[in-house]
Amino acid sequence: MNRSKIFERYIQIADVLGRIFPNVLEVVVHDFKDLDHSIIFIVNGQISNRKIGDAASELGIRRLLDQENIPDTLVNYINQNNRGQKFKSASIAIRDDDRKMIGAFCFNFDLSQFEQFQKFLGLFMGCETNILVGLNDINDKFLTNEEEIQDGIKNYLLNNRLNHTQLTYKDKQEIVNHLYKVGLFKKRGAISTIANFLKLTRQCIYNYLELAKNKES
Repeated sequence: MNRSKIFERYIQIADVLGRIFPNVLEVVVHDFKDLDHSIIFIVNGQISNRKIGDAASELGIRRLLDQENIPDTLVNYINQNNRGQKFKSASIAIRDDDRKMIGAFCFNFDLSQFEQFQKFLGLFMGCETNILVGLNDINDKFLTNEEEIQDGIKNYLLNNRLNHTQLTYKDKQEIVNHLYKVGLFKKRGAISTIANFLKLTRQCIYNYLELAKNKES
């Protein structure tokens, strides 16, 4: 089956699921041919504030880089958008007939609309809800990771006497290679933090990571 036919099947399923669960279930189809514009179809995109033509998620890029350790199917993991709304998410790798990974089929179920109802049930049953604590834990961890990653970049710049406003693409490639070696790309939010700090696209980050991996092998 050719590439377009494969994606056509997933797009049809995405459209149906999105219409069954309007405003609460976001369904996204990614084509990894262009990581900076990988979203080729999205239903209820207002949930994550994304649209067709937007970039691949960090999970998608990690999948391409570490296919042996990340399963093709991930279900019921916690996610959230830039407004702090919590999602229940799932993701399936899309492969062609030769088993090459070519994209991803993703679901984000918006739990925020049910939080008030959950709080009411908590009060009604005489129990305390810990939803806010959970969200704070997630946010605090993310912020800590972001600061740690930025510190890692700043220390590299200081040790190598580099100015972050005058970095060449070669400098940026070396920084990405260093951060990969010290394990900072394993931190949640690493790709976004590094891309923003170095003013690189996700595609560039992916290409530099591929080079870093090849140096190890």
